[in-house]
Amino acid sequence: YLSWENNASQARTCAARILAEHPGSGFAARAHVLIAQASQSLGQEQEAIGHYRSVLAQHGNEEEPVRPALAELKRLLSPAQTYSLLASYERSYPIGQAFLDDATFAAARDLLLIDQQIPEALARLSRFIRLYPISQHLNEALLLRGEGYQQLDSVRPALADYEALFARRQVPAALLTRAQ
Repeated sequence: YLSWENNASQARTCAARILAEHPGSGFAARAHVLIAQASQSLGQEQEAIGHYRSVLAQHGNEEEPVRPALAELKRLLSPAQTYSLLASYERSYPIGQAFLDDATFAAARDLLLIDQQIPEALARLSRFIRLYPISQHLNEALLLRGEGYQQLDSVRPALADYEALFARRQVPAALLTRAQ
């Protein structure tokens, strides 16, 4: 089963066999991830998405398989689809929220910087700041939300975020310079 490093087709076949023979084992989540990764390398993105979604649905409290599934789904789905998926996942697995901060932040950030959906991005950044007050991304979330408010000419909320950012300790100088 474990000799599939250089052969995506064989990897997918072996991992599918693990799922068929041991569906309830501790290897099932990893097998879904391997099938998804192999499918991606074979250009079968929809199959990969299906297996990553299976990881979230069936193994949502297992951090090891969920992290790569979330990371890849973020790459494969649009920011709006990613956010919808994250919201559904949070409802199904509240305990899993502890390792959702990366994906939740990235989805909100991309909505602002890539899709330019400023009001929706501001709502998601506000939610992120409320849900993850000790996240490693909190400083950047405050800065981005301030910049988003600035783009909407909402000076007071922008200033409040910049002031909150300056009030925090150990903020990287690059973020403080952008906030100024």
